[in-house]
Order: sequence, then structure tokens, then C-alpha cells
Amino acid sequence: MARVLTIGPEQLPRCLLVLKRADLTPNIVGPFGTGKSSIVGQFAAQCGVPCHVFNLSLMEASDLLGIGVPDGEMTKWLRPEGLPLVGNENFPDKGILFWDELDRCEQGVQNTVLSALLDRRIGSHRIKPGWWQIAAMNGVTDVYTTPLSGAMRARLVHLYFYHNGSTGLLAYATSEGWHERDLHFIECGGRVQAAEPDWDDLGTVNPRTQEFCSRLNHAIDRTKEVATGDVYPALVQGCRGFAGMLEYLADTRENIPSVASVLGAPASAAIPGSNAARVALCSRLINEMTDSTPPQVLHAAGEYIVRIGTEAGAWEIASFGIRTLGARDPRLFGMDLFARFKNAERARASA
Repeated sequence: MARVLTIGPEQLPRCLLVLKRADLTPNIVGPFGTGKSSIVGQFAAQCGVPCHVFNLSLMEASDLLGIGVPDGEMTKWLRPEGLPLVGNENFPDKGILFWDELDRCEQGVQNTVLSALLDRRIGSHRIKPGWWQIAAMNGVTDVYTTPLSGAMRARLVHLYFYHNGSTGLLAYATSEGWHERDLHFIECGGRVQAAEPDWDDLGTVNPRTQEFCSRLNHAIDRTKEVATGDVYPALVQGCRGFAGMLEYLADTRENIPSVASVLGAPASAAIPGSNAARVALCSRLINEMTDSTPPQVLHAAGEYIVRIGTEAGAWEIASFGIRTLGARDPRLFGMDLFARFKNAERARASA
């Protein structure tokens, strides 16, 4: 299973604030019983709007689409009364639509929700413009779940919610009037949460999630009332995945040379100072190689990666990069630079 950054009860509301401002849909992933729904409800109350929870595990697609009835030679879909759709006066103009149990419903229901997330339409019905959507799911932390499609994964910002501290729970338990024995148990450090689960990294790298990062950055720039620095990596990870987040942060926090500049001057191009940036640049060089890459370009990529070991001392990164580059294009293994790199590795090992 994948390694991911997690957030807790204090960070989740701040993430929701940024994502609402960016008009992006969060998907809160975490074990059941950890307070995901409660925090969403509290966030809605702070925004002064209602939160309508839609438990997808109990629904069929027709519960969202409505029932088709004949209308002359055509079919008209009757509007479901349980959704904040345009024309439904049972709902105010603004609110939060909470798609709960996103991965405990049938694939057809997921596809219907995907339509709501893509263009705010469910069949022939439209969600009211003032309603913001949030999703939540248990993921691999539970059984009997339905994996998300690639299209669904790329439409959401995934937040991995887990906490094993007792401060937030103690405050909640006190406010709710829990028994004094339970308050004492929590205050003394009693175990109230299972071990952190293995996670499925749902973020992905594509043009849409890159646009999400741009919208996140604009929203971060406009958010002054709460701290955002500590949640920014988790938000970027929610769009691009863990590895994509590392590459993105390395590039934006450090001036990484372009692939073209490295291949044009492999012996003199600057080597990034951080290991994260070095890994990111190695990955870009490797991904640039194809079966039709000229030998001199392949040699230039290998020469630069070798320098990461010989000049920057990052031998593990250089070794991984050279071997991965060779696996991508085996012509590298017959070049002189590969032999020189092996000799340098042996000399280092015997020193």
C-alpha cells in the first residue's frame, strides 16, 4: 500500500475552507467512526449553511436520477425530492451536499455522482448553484467497498483523515456530556483508535489535477484568516498523489533546471540542492527517453545522473537513476559512462 500524508481534526476544517474557496471537491478518506461527518457538519454550521448528507450505500441510481415517465413520444424524468436540485423549493439556495459512503455504493451510483461532480448535473436535473459538494469514503480501511474509477479519482481532491491523539476527542466528549469514566480514560491516554491503516494513494497526475493545483494556489493566496502552510502538502498530494506532490513541491520550492538545459549541457548544468528535487529531475530525464531517442541524448541524460553521485554525493539517487534509465533504454549499459559509474561505485565502496 502507498505512503501518504494524513491530516487530523484540527487540519481538516482548514483544508475544507481552502477547497471551498478554490471550488474543488474534497474526498475525505478514512476509517469509520473517526468523526469525518461530524467535522463536515460543524464546518457547514460555521459557514452558516445546512449540510445535507446523502448516504450512497443505501441508494440506487434511480434515487438520484428520478423516475422516467412517458411524456408524449418522449420520456420525462421526475425530480427526486431528496436532492437540492434547481426547482426544488424544499432546499435553500446555498448549502453543502455531502456524498457519504462514496465507495460503498454500486458502480452505477458512482457514475451518477461523477456526473454531478463534473458538471453539476444529474441526468436532466441541475444541482443548485449555491451548493458545494463534499465526498467521503472508507477506502481500503474497510471491506465490501467499490474502487473508484480513474475518472472519479481525477475529479476529487483526496484528504486522508486519521488521528490517534486524544485532545480533539476529549474536547468533543466533554461538550457532548460523556460519562466521567470515559473522559478519564481518554484524558489518561487510553487507546481510542486502531492503528493507522494502509492507504490507497488516489491522487493522479494529469492536466486536470494540474489545473486543480493552480486553483489551490489562488485560493491559498486569498486565505489569510487561517494558517495554510502545514496543510499545503496534503492538499497538493490530494490532487497529484504522494509522488506527484514530492515532485511538485521540489520544483516550486527550488529552481530545478529544465530537461532541455540539462540535455544541452550535462557536464555543467546545475545540480539541485535537495534530494527531492534531484529525484524529480532524474524522473523527468528518464521519462524523456524513448526508443527513438538519439544515443547522444541518452548519453547526456546518463552523464548528468552520474554527476549527482560523483559531484553531489547522492549515490543512492544516482544509482537508482542510472539503473532505471538503463531499464528504460538498455543501450545505456553498453556506453562508457556506465562502466565509469560502476568503477566509481566500486571505488567508493572500498574506500
